[in-house]
Amino acid sequence: MKHTFLSTLALLGLLIAGPRTVQAQAGAAAQQPQPLLVVSISSYDAWMDNVKYLGELHQKPYSILLEGMEGLFTGGEGLAGWDKSKPAGLVFGFGGAMGFVPITDLDKFLKVFAGFQPNIKDVGDGVRELEVAGQQPMYLKPQNGWVWISNSALSLNRLPENPLAALGGLEKTYDLAAKVNLQNLPPLIVQAALASLQQGAEDALQKEPGESEELFQARKASVLAQIENVKGIVQELDQLTAGFKIDRATKKMFVDVEMTFVPGSERAKASPVLRSKFLGFRSSDALASLGSVGLLSDADREQVKSSMGQVRAALNKEINKLDDLKDDAARAQVQQVVGGLIDILESHFDQELSDTGMALLGDGPIDLVAGMNVGDGATATRNLLAGIEMLRDYGVVAAREADVTTMGEVRCETFALTLPDEWARRLNPFFGNNAKLMVASGPKAVYVGMGETTAASLKKLLADSAEASSKPASPMEFNLSVVQLIKATNRGDVDSPAMAAVAKANIAPGSDIIRMEQREIKNGGAFRLEIHEGVLKLIGAAAGSAQFGPPGF
Repeated sequence: MKHTFLSTLALLGLLIAGPRTVQAQAGAAAQQPQPLLVVSISSYDAWMDNVKYLGELHQKPYSILLEGMEGLFTGGEGLAGWDKSKPAGLVFGFGGAMGFVPITDLDKFLKVFAGFQPNIKDVGDGVRELEVAGQQPMYLKPQNGWVWISNSALSLNRLPENPLAALGGLEKTYDLAAKVNLQNLPPLIVQAALASLQQGAEDALQKEPGESEELFQARKASVLAQIENVKGIVQELDQLTAGFKIDRATKKMFVDVEMTFVPGSERAKASPVLRSKFLGFRSSDALASLGSVGLLSDADREQVKSSMGQVRAALNKEINKLDDLKDDAARAQVQQVVGGLIDILESHFDQELSDTGMALLGDGPIDLVAGMNVGDGATATRNLLAGIEMLRDYGVVAAREADVTTMGEVRCETFALTLPDEWARRLNPFFGNNAKLMVASGPKAVYVGMGETTAASLKKLLADSAEASSKPASPMEFNLSVVQLIKATNRGDVDSPAMAAVAKANIAPGSDIIRMEQREIKNGGAFRLEIHEGVLKLIGAAAGSAQFGPPGF
């Protein structure tokens, strides 16, 4: 199953808004029994606990400041009549938009805002109209310990007994969350939105000056294929959920995005268990690591092939414009090297499985090592070595022969660098004064790297990958140890502001992680971004050390 988050999100606004003319034509079809969109907002108490928690991490009186602002805004009365232990929510449908808040005594609550001189009147059926300073009136209706709010009195005619049922448990999992029920969109609106998207794309597809007919048709076919893919996703998409939470128990802040498809649809089918030959690159010892693995369909491969053809043509065109290349032979050399790199990418995406890994290793200087699967590792290496020869011509790589190491089926070559002064000033603090470029390949893989000990780092990553080869792999995983990366890249710099912030934050080992992961769930996929407590502390320390900090801090 393919989890195409970005293409789906790009269409979401268009679909929710929907063409107004189609909404009018849809008539009764637009009256949906379930909401299109719900938003869950956790309780006042929960948010204040979050603010206190962040204040403790940053050693700032955030909660006192907010409570002071609340008292100032309400004339010292506070949110009288508001049940601070319960959540609130918003419900959007084609019958209107409504919100509900945990106000148990509306009269008492409204008195708090008497200073704004609101105009309040009863319009029947328990509904009150509230207007302030000539603004659009709002309508409020108390029911069972809640107050419903809408910009239309008609929307408040039939209300559910329990408003929390509409949230579907979001309030129990997140501090702030939203869920879109795409299957509640009337078909006419979906069809009109998709037709509008395709028409806009076709109108924008114009032949560019100097573009050959062959390239134009290839580019057009690629764009239309993407549109067709998005159409399929939207038609099968069931729910899209996004949520945010500060989890004080686990000392993490996280954001979730989940996408599910209609049960039984093609995209709801579970993928086979995936295994990666680069799983060792996702090392817990790494300063940063990134791994991805996923199946590629025939359509994926054709689309990538078309896109790479466009990229190749565009880059060749730009290379021909470069004035700082000494002659046509130099331009041809650059084009050959760039073409070889594109060939490697095409070979990677021509496989049934895309499998990649990247790791930053060391405590300063650092090694960068990356790898991916290809159809033929030896061919990919020849293309990379052509690039090395070009760098030799420009004096970036030393003239002496490479150091060669064999690691089982993998042949590794490292090349000494002779960087220009400006490059050395920028790169040496990260990769060391004796950094080398590395090119390596196995039968079906290619690896590149930079650093002083990349060959040794690659050897360890290969061994770890072999040991973990039987384990299942998530589609995507990224980990970053913020403090360790700062220490590694600022080693010996006693005046570094980043190091000062680290010292000030006093971060516990292992709590400085930023993590992203994509995983499969029933009928769909999920993505999570986690920021651990140490990173939150570091943000506060860095902000406090900044020249222009918040007033009073």
